[in-house]
Amino acid sequence: MAKGETVQELEQQRKKSQVIDQVAEWIDTQVIAEMIVDHVYSLGEEVTFERCKEVWCGTLQNLGGGVGLAL
Repeated sequence: MAKGETVQELEQQRKKSQVIDQVAEWIDTQVIAEMIVDHVYSLGEEVTFERCKEVWCGTLQNLGGGVGLAL
């Protein structure tokens, strides 16, 4: 236990870590990759790994504080 951490805080952190692992396993990266490639293709651009990485990184940056806004 780190200095200043309570048992309750450690338990919350453990639960949070478990949920992060579950969400990470649930996310279908194949579908995301297909959507990125389709997007680059629809822009009329050459579909390359580097361009797809740029699109995905831009998407993540645009999330900002927006995760959950669609709910």
